[in-house]
Amino acid sequence: MQDVVIVTGASSGIGSEVTEKLANKGYRVLAVASREKLLRRLYSFNKNIVPVVADPTSHEGARIIQKYLDREDGTVRCFVYSNPHRSASGISKPSAQATLHLTEQLSHYFTHAKVVLISSDKKPLQKDLEKNLYDSLKEAVDTTQLDIELICSQSVEQVVAEVAAA
Repeated sequence: MQDVVIVTGASSGIGSEVTEKLANKGYRVLAVASREKLLRRLYSFNKNIVPVVADPTSHEGARIIQKYLDREDGTVRCFVYSNPHRSASGISKPSAQATLHLTEQLSHYFTHAKVVLISSDKKPLQKDLEKNLYDSLKEAVDTTQLDIELICSQSVEQVVAEVAAA
């Protein structure tokens, strides 16, 4: 039985880096992204990476992820959310509700959900958006019955360490 880690936004940036590092450490990684061509090309070489073409913020995307989880032989160790959504101006528009909704939909695959929010962007506006996402998600999680440990990070190494500690 192998531990499974879900990484969204896995087709580029820090999500891609985290996915590769975790797979190289032996984790089975469900690499979720909506850009099929890029996702499949990036991960065609590593058997620990399962490319999942889906929009993780949609109901259909959540169902696609669930189908993959049903086929995997293992337990979900961690959910790493690298916000994949960018507007035309290049600024992320994170949604605490979409993140929480996906976490809730996948919660029965976890014994304890460890959600790690990551961002590769260090611009002040991006940092503010990520902080708002973290605060909103923390507030929403506190009102649910889910056992969720919420971590915020901008370092690939810290994310990998958080997964190992889960």
